Amino acid sequence: MVVDPLHLWVLVPVHGAREGRTGLMAKQDLHEELLLDAWRDQVGQSLGEQQVGRDLGRASAGANEDFLDSLFFYYGESMRAFEKGTEGG
Repeated sequence: MVVDPLHLWVLVPVHGAREGRTGLMAKQDLHEELLLDAWRDQVGQSLGEQQVGRDLGRASAGANEDFLDSLFFYYGESMRAFEKGTEGG
């Protein structure tokens, strides 16, 4: 980064149509660009965390469903065994 003697302009890589090009940018514009980049990073991180939360919720719901299925299966098998035992008795 190159700064002019009056500290009004800086020479920085400029984001845009031609990625990586260099140009003059006012310090205020640079500050706003840095704030915008930080905001974008925070939004991206937040969206990633939300996706992880959704994935964890789906996995948890699936585990609970499997557990309940196993309880109903066990109950059903126990009832069949009981009915078989009472028929032959």
